[in-house]
Amino acid sequence: MLQLNENKQFAFFQRLAFPLRIFLLILVFSIFVIAALAQYFTASFEDYLTLHVRDMAMNQAKIIASNDSVISAVKTRDYKRLATIANKLQRDTDFDYVVIGDRHSIRLYHPNPEKIGYPMQFTKQGALEKGESYFITGKGSMGMAMRAKTPIFDDDGKVGNAANLLI
Repeated sequence: MLQLNENKQFAFFQRLAFPLRIFLLILVFSIFVIAALAQYFTASFEDYLTLHVRDMAMNQAKIIASNDSVISAVKTRDYKRLATIANKLQRDTDFDYVVIGDRHSIRLYHPNPEKIGYPMQFTKQGALEKGESYFITGKGSMGMAMRAKTPIFDDDGKVGNAANLLI
């Protein structure tokens, strides 16, 4: 059995009054509990915030994809009109940028005009063709971003192209 009187590590602790030792033990225990709770609540809040931002981005992407002006500009491949629409959307929302692509994941609009005509990154194969919307996080051509991707349906209800909203 360990005897505290012989152990030099606890010599200082042994010289303290008993109520002070109890107070210090409770204090150390409380600090650990508070730190654990802070970590838990921070992680929970971060998860909640991420989920909320994802839902908001997906809703906005679906609204953009259903906009008649966007549908007609994509159908006619009117790059200038797409740029006007996307720039207005970027100014009027909290999102960093909007990317619009065709059914082959080729960019029709991108904030960097040099990227137009090149493939979009982080596409989920087959999802847009099936009419599925999805959310993905990763590093793309503009850095780290959270992306809400949704199909743009044409007048006949067929998947024509894709709208990406990046945060």
